[in-house]
Amino acid sequence: MMATTLGEKIRQARKEAGMTQKDLAGEEYSAAFISQIERGVIRPSLQSLQVLAARLKRPIGHFMESEADLRERECDWLLATGRLLQGGGKAAKAAKVLQKAAQEAAEMGNRRREGEALLGQARSHKAQGNLDEAEKTFQLALEAYVQAGEEEGAALCLIGLGGLDELRNQIPKAVLDYQAALAKLGRPGGEDPGLKVRAIGRLALAVYRSGDFVTGNKLQDEALEALKVFAGTPELVLRYLETAQNHYAAGDVGRALAEAAKGRALLDLRADLEVAAALYLNAGLMAEDRGDWEEGFERFGAALRLYRQAGDQRGEVAAMIEAARYHFHAGHLERALGTSEECIELAEKIGDPALVGQGRQALGKVFIEMKDPERASAALEESVRLFEAADRPGELADSLYELGELHMARGERDKALAFFQRATALFRKMGLASGRGNMDDRMVKRLSRPKV
Repeated sequence: MMATTLGEKIRQARKEAGMTQKDLAGEEYSAAFISQIERGVIRPSLQSLQVLAARLKRPIGHFMESEADLRERECDWLLATGRLLQGGGKAAKAAKVLQKAAQEAAEMGNRRREGEALLGQARSHKAQGNLDEAEKTFQLALEAYVQAGEEEGAALCLIGLGGLDELRNQIPKAVLDYQAALAKLGRPGGEDPGLKVRAIGRLALAVYRSGDFVTGNKLQDEALEALKVFAGTPELVLRYLETAQNHYAAGDVGRALAEAAKGRALLDLRADLEVAAALYLNAGLMAEDRGDWEEGFERFGAALRLYRQAGDQRGEVAAMIEAARYHFHAGHLERALGTSEECIELAEKIGDPALVGQGRQALGKVFIEMKDPERASAALEESVRLFEAADRPGELADSLYELGELHMARGERDKALAFFQRATALFRKMGLASGRGNMDDRMVKRLSRPKV
Protein backbone atom coordinates (compact mmCIF):
# COMPACT_ATOMS: atom_id res chain seq x y z
CA MET A 1 0.00 0.00 0.00
CA MET A 2 1.26 3.43 -0.92
CA ALA A 3 2.18 5.63 2.09
CA THR A 4 0.12 8.83 2.16
CA THR A 5 0.43 10.49 5.56
CA LEU A 6 3.62 12.07 6.92
CA GLY A 7 3.98 9.36 9.57
CA GLU A 8 3.53 6.56 7.05
CA LYS A 9 6.11 8.12 4.70
CA ILE A 10 8.69 8.42 7.48
CA ARG A 11 8.06 4.84 8.64
CA GLN A 12 8.38 3.51 5.08
CA ALA A 13 11.58 5.47 4.38
CA ARG A 14 13.09 4.34 7.70
CA LYS A 15 12.37 0.67 6.96
CA GLU A 16 13.75 0.99 3.42
CA ALA A 17 16.92 2.46 4.93
CA GLY A 18 17.16 -0.48 7.35
CA MET A 19 17.01 1.82 10.39
CA THR A 20 15.31 1.33 13.75
CA GLN A 21 13.36 4.11 15.45
CA LYS A 22 16.30 4.52 17.82
CA ASP A 23 18.70 4.85 14.86
CA LEU A 24 16.57 7.57 13.30
CA ALA A 25 16.17 9.38 16.62
CA GLY A 26 19.95 9.79 17.06
CA GLU A 27 21.16 11.91 19.97
CA GLU A 28 18.65 14.74 19.50
CA TYR A 29 15.40 12.77 19.80
CA SER A 30 14.00 9.61 21.41
CA ALA A 31 12.60 6.42 19.87
CA ALA A 32 9.25 7.29 21.50
CA PHE A 33 9.27 10.65 19.66
CA ILE A 34 9.80 8.87 16.32
CA SER A 35 7.06 6.37 17.18
CA GLN A 36 4.58 9.17 17.90
CA ILE A 37 5.40 10.84 14.57
CA GLU A 38 4.95 7.58 12.65
CA ARG A 39 1.61 6.91 14.36
CA GLY A 40 0.37 10.42 13.57
CA VAL A 41 0.10 11.38 17.25
CA ILE A 42 2.34 14.41 16.82
CA ARG A 43 3.73 16.39 13.88
CA PRO A 44 7.43 17.37 13.87
CA SER A 45 8.49 20.96 13.45
CA LEU A 46 9.96 21.97 10.07
CA GLN A 47 13.46 21.98 11.62
CA SER A 48 13.04 18.44 13.03
CA LEU A 49 11.65 17.24 9.71
CA GLN A 50 14.75 18.60 7.92
CA VAL A 51 17.03 16.66 10.31
CA LEU A 52 15.06 13.42 9.87
CA ALA A 53 14.90 13.82 6.07
CA ALA A 54 18.69 14.25 5.94
CA ARG A 55 19.21 11.06 7.98
CA LEU A 56 16.86 9.17 5.69
CA LYS A 57 18.67 10.61 2.65
CA ARG A 58 15.41 11.95 1.19
CA PRO A 59 14.51 15.49 0.06
CA ILE A 60 12.21 17.20 2.55
CA GLY A 61 9.59 17.59 -0.17
CA HIS A 62 9.19 13.80 -0.18
CA PHE A 63 7.59 14.00 3.28
CA MET A 64 5.38 17.01 2.72
CA GLU A 65 1.67 16.16 2.54
CA SER A 66 -0.30 17.15 -0.49
CA GLU A 67 -3.44 19.26 -0.33
CA ALA A 68 -5.49 16.09 -0.89
CA ASP A 69 -3.78 14.43 2.09
CA LEU A 70 -4.57 17.40 4.30
CA ARG A 71 -8.21 17.45 3.19
CA GLU A 72 -8.56 13.74 3.97
CA ARG A 73 -7.11 14.31 7.43
CA GLU A 74 -9.51 17.20 7.98
CA CYS A 75 -12.45 15.04 6.88
CA ASP A 76 -11.40 12.21 9.19
CA TRP A 77 -11.07 14.68 12.05
CA LEU A 78 -14.61 15.94 11.43
CA LEU A 79 -15.88 12.34 11.33
CA ALA A 80 -14.18 11.54 14.63
CA THR A 81 -15.49 14.72 16.24
CA GLY A 82 -19.02 14.01 15.03
CA ARG A 83 -18.93 10.49 16.45
CA LEU A 84 -17.68 11.79 19.81
CA LEU A 85 -20.50 14.35 19.93
CA GLN A 86 -23.01 11.58 19.17
CA GLY A 87 -21.59 9.47 21.96
CA GLY A 88 -21.92 12.44 24.31
CA GLY A 89 -25.61 12.82 23.48
CA LYS A 90 -25.15 16.05 21.51
CA ALA A 91 -27.09 14.97 18.41
CA ALA A 92 -27.74 18.48 17.01
CA LYS A 93 -24.07 19.49 17.13
CA ALA A 94 -23.01 16.10 15.77
CA ALA A 95 -25.35 16.51 12.79
CA LYS A 96 -23.77 19.87 11.86
CA VAL A 97 -20.20 18.57 12.13
CA LEU A 98 -21.03 15.43 10.14
CA GLN A 99 -22.79 17.50 7.48
CA LYS A 100 -19.55 19.44 7.02
CA ALA A 101 -17.61 16.14 6.83
CA ALA A 102 -20.02 14.88 4.15
CA GLN A 103 -19.57 18.07 2.10
CA GLU A 104 -15.78 17.80 2.41
CA ALA A 105 -15.82 14.16 1.32
CA ALA A 106 -18.17 14.92 -1.60
CA GLU A 107 -15.85 17.66 -2.86
CA MET A 108 -12.93 15.20 -2.73
CA GLY A 109 -15.02 12.56 -4.50
CA ASN A 110 -14.44 10.13 -1.63
CA ARG A 111 -17.72 8.22 -1.54
CA ARG A 112 -16.75 5.97 1.38
CA ARG A 113 -16.06 8.87 3.72
CA GLU A 114 -19.18 10.63 2.43
CA GLY A 115 -21.24 7.54 3.26
CA GLU A 116 -19.80 7.38 6.80
CA ALA A 117 -20.57 11.05 7.41
CA LEU A 118 -24.11 10.80 6.03
CA LEU A 119 -24.81 7.65 8.04
CA GLY A 120 -23.75 9.40 11.24
CA GLN A 121 -25.81 12.43 10.27
CA ALA A 122 -28.89 10.25 9.70
CA ARG A 123 -28.49 8.69 13.13
CA SER A 124 -28.29 12.14 14.69
CA HIS A 125 -31.52 13.17 12.95
CA LYS A 126 -33.18 10.00 14.24
CA ALA A 127 -31.97 10.71 17.78
CA GLN A 128 -33.62 14.14 17.56
CA GLY A 129 -36.90 12.63 16.33
CA ASN A 130 -36.55 14.05 12.79
CA LEU A 131 -37.59 10.81 11.10
CA ASP A 132 -38.27 12.25 7.63
CA GLU A 133 -34.87 13.95 7.54
CA ALA A 134 -33.26 10.78 8.90
CA GLU A 135 -34.84 8.67 6.14
CA LYS A 136 -33.66 11.04 3.43
CA THR A 137 -30.10 11.06 4.81
CA PHE A 138 -30.00 7.26 5.24
CA GLN A 139 -30.93 7.00 1.53
CA LEU A 140 -28.13 9.40 0.54
CA ALA A 141 -25.66 7.43 2.67
CA LEU A 142 -26.84 4.21 1.03
CA GLU A 143 -26.21 5.64 -2.46
CA ALA A 144 -22.71 6.78 -1.45
CA TYR A 145 -21.78 3.38 0.02
CA VAL A 146 -23.17 1.52 -3.02
CA GLN A 147 -21.10 3.66 -5.39
CA ALA A 148 -18.02 3.09 -3.21
CA GLY A 149 -18.63 -0.68 -3.26
CA GLU A 150 -18.89 -0.75 0.55
CA GLU A 151 -21.42 -3.51 1.21
CA GLU A 152 -21.15 -3.33 5.01
CA GLY A 153 -21.86 0.39 5.01
CA ALA A 154 -24.83 -0.13 2.72
CA ALA A 155 -26.15 -2.82 5.09
CA LEU A 156 -25.87 -0.41 8.04
CA CYS A 157 -27.96 2.13 6.12
CA LEU A 158 -30.63 -0.46 5.35
CA ILE A 159 -30.73 -1.52 9.01
CA GLY A 160 -31.17 2.15 9.91
CA LEU A 161 -34.05 2.46 7.43
CA GLY A 162 -35.62 -0.67 8.86
CA GLY A 163 -35.47 0.84 12.33
CA LEU A 164 -37.31 3.93 11.07
CA ASP A 165 -39.97 1.70 9.49
CA GLU A 166 -40.49 -0.04 12.83
CA LEU A 167 -40.86 3.29 14.61
CA ARG A 168 -43.59 4.16 12.12
CA ASN A 169 -45.13 0.71 12.60
CA GLN A 170 -44.49 -0.12 8.92
CA ILE A 171 -43.43 -3.68 9.72
CA PRO A 172 -43.67 -5.21 6.18
CA LYS A 173 -41.40 -2.43 4.87
CA ALA A 174 -38.96 -3.04 7.74
CA VAL A 175 -38.81 -6.73 6.84
CA LEU A 176 -37.86 -5.83 3.25
CA ASP A 177 -35.11 -3.44 4.42
CA TYR A 178 -33.60 -6.03 6.76
CA GLN A 179 -33.73 -8.66 4.01
CA ALA A 180 -31.94 -6.24 1.68
CA ALA A 181 -29.29 -5.66 4.37
CA LEU A 182 -28.71 -9.41 4.64
CA ALA A 183 -28.38 -9.63 0.86
CA LYS A 184 -25.63 -6.97 1.00
CA LEU A 185 -23.82 -8.91 3.72
CA GLY A 186 -23.81 -12.03 1.58
CA ARG A 187 -21.60 -10.38 -1.05
CA PRO A 188 -17.82 -9.77 -1.13
CA GLY A 189 -17.05 -6.78 1.06
CA GLY A 190 -19.95 -7.56 3.36
CA GLU A 191 -18.50 -10.40 5.41
CA ASP A 192 -18.66 -8.75 8.86
CA PRO A 193 -20.14 -11.59 10.98
CA GLY A 194 -21.24 -9.35 13.84
CA LEU A 195 -23.20 -7.09 11.54
CA LYS A 196 -24.76 -10.11 9.82
CA VAL A 197 -25.97 -11.45 13.16
CA ARG A 198 -27.44 -8.08 13.98
CA ALA A 199 -29.29 -7.94 10.65
CA ILE A 200 -30.72 -11.44 11.18
CA GLY A 201 -31.77 -10.50 14.70
CA ARG A 202 -33.56 -7.34 13.54
CA LEU A 203 -35.26 -9.28 10.73
CA ALA A 204 -36.38 -11.95 13.21
CA LEU A 205 -37.84 -9.32 15.51
CA ALA A 206 -39.71 -7.61 12.65
CA VAL A 207 -41.07 -10.91 11.32
CA TYR A 208 -42.13 -11.82 14.84
CA ARG A 209 -43.92 -8.50 15.23
CA SER A 210 -45.72 -9.16 11.96
CA GLY A 211 -47.32 -12.20 13.60
CA ASP A 212 -45.23 -14.88 11.89
CA PHE A 213 -43.93 -16.55 15.06
CA VAL A 214 -42.64 -19.67 13.29
CA THR A 215 -40.35 -17.81 10.87
CA GLY A 216 -39.38 -15.31 13.58
CA ASN A 217 -38.29 -18.12 15.90
CA LYS A 218 -36.35 -19.79 13.09
CA LEU A 219 -34.49 -16.57 12.23
CA GLN A 220 -33.77 -15.81 15.88
CA ASP A 221 -32.32 -19.31 16.32
CA GLU A 222 -30.19 -18.68 13.21
CA ALA A 223 -28.85 -15.48 14.77
CA LEU A 224 -28.05 -17.24 18.04
CA GLU A 225 -26.35 -20.07 16.18
CA ALA A 226 -24.21 -17.56 14.27
CA LEU A 227 -23.13 -15.97 17.54
CA LYS A 228 -21.69 -19.29 18.72
CA VAL A 229 -18.85 -18.84 16.24
CA PHE A 230 -17.34 -16.32 18.61
CA ALA A 231 -16.09 -16.76 22.13
CA GLY A 232 -18.63 -14.13 23.16
CA THR A 233 -19.89 -10.67 22.33
CA PRO A 234 -17.54 -8.76 24.71
CA GLU A 235 -14.47 -10.54 23.32
CA LEU A 236 -15.48 -9.80 19.74
CA VAL A 237 -16.13 -6.15 20.58
CA LEU A 238 -12.64 -5.92 22.06
CA ARG A 239 -11.22 -7.52 18.92
CA TYR A 240 -12.87 -4.86 16.74
CA LEU A 241 -11.62 -2.09 19.03
CA GLU A 242 -8.06 -3.44 18.89
CA THR A 243 -8.23 -3.47 15.09
CA ALA A 244 -9.59 0.08 15.18
CA GLN A 245 -6.69 1.12 17.39
CA ASN A 246 -4.20 -0.41 14.97
CA HIS A 247 -5.74 1.48 12.04
CA TYR A 248 -5.63 4.69 14.06
CA ALA A 249 -1.99 4.09 14.97
CA ALA A 250 -1.27 3.68 11.26
CA GLY A 251 -2.91 7.05 10.59
CA ASP A 252 -6.08 5.71 8.90
CA VAL A 253 -8.76 7.36 11.03
CA GLY A 254 -11.52 6.43 8.57
CA ARG A 255 -10.81 2.70 8.80
CA ALA A 256 -10.43 2.99 12.57
CA LEU A 257 -13.92 4.47 12.80
CA ALA A 258 -15.32 1.73 10.57
CA GLU A 259 -13.89 -1.02 12.81
CA ALA A 260 -15.15 0.73 15.95
CA ALA A 261 -18.60 0.87 14.32
CA LYS A 262 -18.58 -2.93 14.03
CA GLY A 263 -18.04 -3.17 17.77
CA ARG A 264 -20.89 -0.74 18.37
CA ALA A 265 -23.11 -2.83 16.07
CA LEU A 266 -22.56 -5.85 18.30
CA LEU A 267 -23.42 -3.82 21.40
CA ASP A 268 -26.56 -2.68 19.59
CA LEU A 269 -27.29 -6.34 18.89
CA ARG A 270 -27.35 -7.05 22.62
CA ALA A 271 -30.03 -4.40 23.01
CA ASP A 272 -31.93 -5.96 20.09
CA LEU A 273 -31.79 -9.35 21.79
CA GLU A 274 -33.28 -7.89 24.96
CA VAL A 275 -36.17 -6.38 23.00
CA ALA A 276 -36.76 -9.69 21.20
CA ALA A 277 -36.68 -11.53 24.54
CA ALA A 278 -39.27 -9.17 26.00
CA LEU A 279 -41.52 -9.84 23.01
CA TYR A 280 -41.18 -13.59 23.45
CA LEU A 281 -41.99 -13.21 27.15
CA ASN A 282 -45.10 -11.16 26.37
CA ALA A 283 -46.14 -13.67 23.70
CA GLY A 284 -45.86 -16.42 26.30
CA LEU A 285 -48.09 -14.51 28.70
CA MET A 286 -50.65 -13.95 25.95
CA ALA A 287 -50.56 -17.67 25.10
CA GLU A 288 -51.26 -18.46 28.76
CA ASP A 289 -54.20 -16.05 28.69
CA ARG A 290 -55.59 -18.08 25.76
CA GLY A 291 -55.10 -21.23 27.80
CA ASP A 292 -52.26 -22.50 25.59
CA TRP A 293 -49.71 -23.26 28.30
CA GLU A 294 -47.50 -25.36 26.04
CA GLU A 295 -46.99 -22.51 23.59
CA GLY A 296 -46.43 -20.18 26.52
CA PHE A 297 -43.68 -22.41 27.87
CA GLU A 298 -42.03 -22.52 24.43
CA ARG A 299 -42.04 -18.69 24.31
CA PHE A 300 -40.61 -18.46 27.83
CA GLY A 301 -37.81 -20.82 26.84
CA ALA A 302 -36.97 -18.63 23.82
CA ALA A 303 -37.02 -15.51 26.02
CA LEU A 304 -34.72 -17.19 28.53
CA ARG A 305 -32.16 -18.08 25.84
CA LEU A 306 -32.20 -14.54 24.48
CA TYR A 307 -31.86 -12.90 27.89
CA ARG A 308 -28.89 -15.13 28.66
CA GLN A 309 -27.31 -14.32 25.30
CA ALA A 310 -27.75 -10.60 25.98
CA GLY A 311 -26.38 -10.95 29.53
CA ASP A 312 -29.61 -9.52 31.00
CA GLN A 313 -29.93 -11.32 34.35
CA ARG A 314 -33.11 -9.51 35.41
CA GLY A 315 -34.80 -10.63 32.20
CA GLU A 316 -33.43 -14.12 32.78
CA VAL A 317 -35.09 -14.26 36.23
CA ALA A 318 -38.40 -12.97 34.80
CA ALA A 319 -38.40 -15.72 32.16
CA MET A 320 -37.50 -18.40 34.72
CA ILE A 321 -40.36 -17.29 36.98
CA GLU A 322 -42.81 -17.76 34.12
CA ALA A 323 -41.28 -21.18 33.38
CA ALA A 324 -41.73 -22.11 37.06
CA ARG A 325 -45.39 -21.11 36.86
CA TYR A 326 -45.79 -23.30 33.78
CA HIS A 327 -44.29 -26.32 35.59
CA PHE A 328 -46.63 -25.64 38.49
CA HIS A 329 -49.65 -25.53 36.20
CA ALA A 330 -48.54 -28.71 34.40
CA GLY A 331 -48.17 -30.53 37.73
CA HIS A 332 -44.36 -30.83 37.47
CA LEU A 333 -43.91 -29.81 41.09
CA GLU A 334 -40.26 -30.86 41.49
CA ARG A 335 -39.28 -28.90 38.37
CA ALA A 336 -41.36 -25.94 39.54
CA LEU A 337 -39.60 -26.11 42.92
CA GLY A 338 -36.12 -26.26 41.38
CA THR A 339 -36.80 -23.42 38.92
CA SER A 340 -38.27 -21.22 41.68
CA GLU A 341 -35.22 -21.76 43.91
CA GLU A 342 -32.93 -20.97 40.96
CA CYS A 343 -34.89 -17.74 40.37
CA ILE A 344 -34.52 -16.70 43.99
CA GLU A 345 -30.78 -17.41 44.01
CA LEU A 346 -30.14 -15.31 40.87
CA ALA A 347 -32.51 -12.50 41.98
CA GLU A 348 -30.71 -12.27 45.35
CA LYS A 349 -27.37 -12.21 43.54
CA ILE A 350 -28.38 -9.18 41.47
CA GLY A 351 -30.12 -7.53 44.44
CA ASP A 352 -33.64 -7.09 43.05
CA PRO A 353 -36.21 -7.36 45.90
CA ALA A 354 -39.24 -7.45 43.58
CA LEU A 355 -37.82 -10.40 41.62
CA VAL A 356 -36.90 -12.19 44.85
CA GLY A 357 -40.50 -11.62 45.93
CA GLN A 358 -41.82 -13.15 42.71
CA GLY A 359 -39.59 -16.18 43.24
CA ARG A 360 -40.78 -16.54 46.85
CA GLN A 361 -44.39 -16.25 45.73
CA ALA A 362 -43.93 -18.99 43.11
CA LEU A 363 -42.18 -21.13 45.74
CA GLY A 364 -45.04 -20.62 48.20
CA LYS A 365 -47.61 -21.82 45.66
CA VAL A 366 -45.53 -24.93 45.00
CA PHE A 367 -45.35 -25.71 48.72
CA ILE A 368 -49.14 -25.29 48.98
CA GLU A 369 -49.59 -27.88 46.23
CA MET A 370 -47.03 -30.15 47.94
CA LYS A 371 -49.13 -30.00 51.15
CA ASP A 372 -46.40 -28.21 53.10
CA PRO A 373 -48.31 -25.28 54.70
CA GLU A 374 -45.50 -24.20 57.03
CA ARG A 375 -42.96 -23.60 54.27
CA ALA A 376 -45.70 -22.19 52.02
CA SER A 377 -46.67 -19.64 54.67
CA ALA A 378 -43.03 -18.65 55.27
CA ALA A 379 -42.35 -18.16 51.55
CA LEU A 380 -45.55 -16.16 50.95
CA GLU A 381 -45.07 -13.95 54.02
CA GLU A 382 -41.52 -13.16 52.83
CA SER A 383 -42.92 -12.27 49.40
CA VAL A 384 -45.43 -9.91 51.08
CA ARG A 385 -42.59 -8.15 52.89
CA LEU A 386 -40.56 -7.80 49.69
CA PHE A 387 -43.51 -6.58 47.59
CA GLU A 388 -44.41 -3.98 50.23
CA ALA A 389 -40.80 -2.72 50.24
CA ALA A 390 -40.71 -2.62 46.42
CA ASP A 391 -44.17 -0.96 46.15
CA ARG A 392 -45.64 -3.70 43.96
CA PRO A 393 -49.38 -3.66 44.84
CA GLY A 394 -50.55 -6.17 42.20
CA GLU A 395 -48.10 -8.88 43.23
CA LEU A 396 -48.63 -8.00 46.89
CA ALA A 397 -52.40 -8.58 46.51
CA ASP A 398 -51.69 -11.93 44.84
CA SER A 399 -49.55 -13.13 47.77
CA LEU A 400 -52.11 -11.85 50.30
CA TYR A 401 -54.81 -13.78 48.48
CA GLU A 402 -52.73 -16.99 48.54
CA LEU A 403 -52.13 -16.55 52.27
CA GLY A 404 -55.89 -16.08 52.74
CA GLU A 405 -56.57 -19.32 50.89
CA LEU A 406 -53.87 -21.09 52.91
CA HIS A 407 -55.32 -20.01 56.25
CA MET A 408 -58.85 -20.76 55.04
CA ALA A 409 -57.80 -24.34 54.25
CA ARG A 410 -56.39 -24.65 57.76
CA GLY A 411 -59.68 -23.43 59.26
CA GLU A 412 -58.17 -20.12 60.45
CA ARG A 413 -61.06 -17.97 59.27
CA ASP A 414 -60.10 -14.77 61.08
CA LYS A 415 -56.57 -14.78 59.65
CA ALA A 416 -57.94 -15.66 56.22
CA LEU A 417 -60.43 -12.80 56.40
CA ALA A 418 -57.70 -10.29 57.28
CA PHE A 419 -55.61 -11.32 54.28
CA PHE A 420 -58.59 -11.30 51.90
CA GLN A 421 -59.64 -7.82 53.08
CA ARG A 422 -56.14 -6.43 52.50
CA ALA A 423 -56.01 -8.04 49.05
CA THR A 424 -59.48 -6.75 48.11
CA ALA A 425 -58.53 -3.21 49.19
CA LEU A 426 -55.47 -3.33 46.93
CA PHE A 427 -57.45 -4.64 43.96
CA ARG A 428 -60.00 -1.85 44.42
CA LYS A 429 -57.21 0.72 44.60
CA MET A 430 -55.88 -0.57 41.29
CA GLY A 431 -59.35 -0.32 39.74
CA LEU A 432 -60.07 -4.05 39.72
CA ALA A 433 -63.61 -4.61 41.03
CA SER A 434 -63.41 -8.32 41.68
CA GLY A 435 -59.74 -9.00 42.13
CA ARG A 436 -58.79 -12.60 41.45
CA GLY A 437 -61.18 -15.44 40.81
CA ASN A 438 -64.01 -15.50 43.33
CA MET A 439 -62.25 -13.12 45.71
CA ASP A 440 -64.72 -10.22 45.72
CA ASP A 441 -67.08 -8.45 48.09
CA ARG A 442 -69.30 -11.57 48.28
CA MET A 443 -66.36 -13.65 49.52
CA VAL A 444 -65.46 -11.09 52.17
CA LYS A 445 -69.08 -10.98 53.31
CA ARG A 446 -69.28 -14.79 53.42
CA LEU A 447 -66.14 -15.01 55.49
CA SER A 448 -67.45 -12.28 57.81
CA ARG A 449 -70.53 -14.29 58.79
CA PRO A 450 -70.44 -15.92 62.20
CA LYS A 451 -69.87 -19.67 62.29
CA VAL A 452 -73.06 -21.76 62.34
